[in-house]
Amino acid sequence: MDKISVIMPVYNAGADLFQSVVSLCQQTYENMEIILVNDCSTDDSWLRMLALEQKFPDKIMAINCEENRGPGGARNIGLSYATGDYIGFCDSDDEAKRDMFELLHDKAVEGDYDMVDSAYYCKRDNEVVRLTQNDMTGELDDEKRSKLILGGGFLWSRLFKRSVLLDPLKPMREKCTLEDSDYLVSLFATMKSAGNIDKVVYYYDDLKDSASHPKDRAKSTEELKAAADGIYKCTKNLPNYKGIREAVEYRILELYDIAIEELLNEYLLNDKTTWDFTRHYLQDLRLWKLSIIPAGYNNQYLRPRLSERQILIMKDNDKSPEKLMNTIQVIPEDRKKVKEYRAAHGK
Repeated sequence: MDKISVIMPVYNAGADLFQSVVSLCQQTYENMEIILVNDCSTDDSWLRMLALEQKFPDKIMAINCEENRGPGGARNIGLSYATGDYIGFCDSDDEAKRDMFELLHDKAVEGDYDMVDSAYYCKRDNEVVRLTQNDMTGELDDEKRSKLILGGGFLWSRLFKRSVLLDPLKPMREKCTLEDSDYLVSLFATMKSAGNIDKVVYYYDDLKDSASHPKDRAKSTEELKAAADGIYKCTKNLPNYKGIREAVEYRILELYDIAIEELLNEYLLNDKTTWDFTRHYLQDLRLWKLSIIPAGYNNQYLRPRLSERQILIMKDNDKSPEKLMNTIQVIPEDRKKVKEYRAAHGK
């Protein structure tokens, strides 16, 4: 019977940890190991992990890190301990349905798939999400790879063959957020096959503060740029890059747009943010983007997914932050947004 390893990074998980881990220990698939990696939590997470390991000694391995390495670093440690034929992931505030890994495993074996994806329920949006559609499954070609890259998603809704992640080891970026963005793109670009199950088996809690929601604007901008840069670096030298290039560049431009929008919102809606601060980071983003994608706006995936305003903002920042700011001042929806915010806050 195949073994499944499930890796869970833990950082200040608190009371949510017990319910999340128990959802894994009660899986209908019996041959599982659950690897909990404490990423230098400052609460009582480590004590909770030890209690869970004692309660489920045949299932759980608890590992304590001496250095905070972020979700990617914690997962890398978990991967180094994993002995399963298949590997999955779970976050410490989410829950897996009891038959999740049995269904994923059965599908993986049925099609000899490198990866199988599932539907999940997002609490924040109160919706069911299915990222890997039927036309993205089977033996992968550049078209299917491109669709998977465009879809993005998360590690935890999927089950992977051990060889995909560990032969050789594919480490994630550490001490950062958005570490799974480029990691998944790298996997989609190189694995041979994919399957899916059309059933909700994972419950994603995106309501709480987490490592994926950085508060510091400078740090957030750097994280977005690092994720986009990671996507470029992990694909640019692949033999099939030409066939997936537009999907890769779309994901990079998407992150470029988010970084610009966040900087603009911070500046326009917060009197404490200076133009010098905003210009510095806009200019840094501009120079980086132009160094890897000098143009890119004829991309076939761009206009179906981003508005003309978003494209205009990116194009203007390509010219200069000053050009961008001049444009923003005359876009009606931006002027209205600032006016409403300042009226509501007495500014």
